[in-house]
Amino acid sequence: MSKTYHFGTLLIVAILVALVSELPAAQPPGHAPVGEVTVLSRNLYYGADLSPLTDLPAPVDGGAFLEIMFTVESVFAEVIASDYPARAAVFAQEIADTQPTLIGLQEVATFTTQPFGPDLQPIGEETVEIDFLAVLLDELAALDLHYEPVVIAPGTDAAMPGLFSYVRMIDHEVILARTDLPAANLKVSNPQWDVFTNAVVFETGGGEVHLLRSWAAIDGKVQGREFRLITTHLNAEGDNIQLDQMIELLEGPANTDMPVVMIGDYNSAAGGVVDGPIWSWPVDAYELLLDEGFQDAWTIAHPEEDGFTAAQASFLDNDESLAITRIDLVMIRDGNGSGAKKGQWHTHEVGLLGDKPQFITESTLMYPDGSEFTFPIYWPSDHVGLFARLQLQP
Repeated sequence: MSKTYHFGTLLIVAILVALVSELPAAQPPGHAPVGEVTVLSRNLYYGADLSPLTDLPAPVDGGAFLEIMFTVESVFAEVIASDYPARAAVFAQEIADTQPTLIGLQEVATFTTQPFGPDLQPIGEETVEIDFLAVLLDELAALDLHYEPVVIAPGTDAAMPGLFSYVRMIDHEVILARTDLPAANLKVSNPQWDVFTNAVVFETGGGEVHLLRSWAAIDGKVQGREFRLITTHLNAEGDNIQLDQMIELLEGPANTDMPVVMIGDYNSAAGGVVDGPIWSWPVDAYELLLDEGFQDAWTIAHPEEDGFTAAQASFLDNDESLAITRIDLVMIRDGNGSGAKKGQWHTHEVGLLGDKPQFITESTLMYPDGSEFTFPIYWPSDHVGLFARLQLQP
């Protein structure tokens, strides 16, 4: 009897961690302006180019099965060799340096493995090989920084067979909130998330893989002034799918009278592209935001600077930046409501994080065919981080 391999495309059970309306009190910050909010957007990077997985042959014979297994095992070896724990230590230091109020994280992955038998049916227990969020929270705690996840939005959840076990990747969008501020300086409520209806589907390896992306949102209040933070990671694949997903955002969480901050990896070329596959980063989604009354915090603060944020080499081993476009954004829109919801954003500072090469670690990559090579890691992510210090005024 022939065997058919079926890919996992399940969404994980929703996890929402909502802070109480008043966060634990602590010493107030120095002389921060009334209504100040610092936001940070960081794409953590899975650690490997996943595109070889989207063009695999159908498993109609043993040779094709073996190619699938070797490819999955090779990509997973690259993920491990990217040394996420070492990179997470750099992310934590960036957070220590900027002290953001709220953080939007993309490509927050969990990788697990589960053995299978001769019939490719899973056996035994699933093992968590690396949990990006847990590692980052540990690094933050080691620096005595106080952040908690307030929204964890699930995205792609897919498993594929390696040589000896299924390798499963679960993707998330995450919002972290600082918890050591006085209640007057930050209250959060109304955690929300959803998966985009518009999704990319690949026919690969004889099955379908759904590259699901999601958004996460939280309502904040600083000194009695209310706003909404939205973070997301739009698909790069597909025919300008960014525009369709942006419409979902504007009709969904951004459809509010409150002041709004939208951050994340939008895969829409705000500053154009110096070189490379411009088709991957159409400008339409970004321009739609501008048409809908949003302002680009980067261009307000740095009207004459490129501010490129993507993308470094997949092994992170380039000793000069390869960033050629600006797709990581902080977009702001003033409120149209009344009372606490009627606020105007003022941009005080916008900066890049991890935009210069720095030696992080040396890693050795071992492929399943026995080949290996050692390489330096100069970047914590293939993306540059972006932070903005904003003030919400009546």
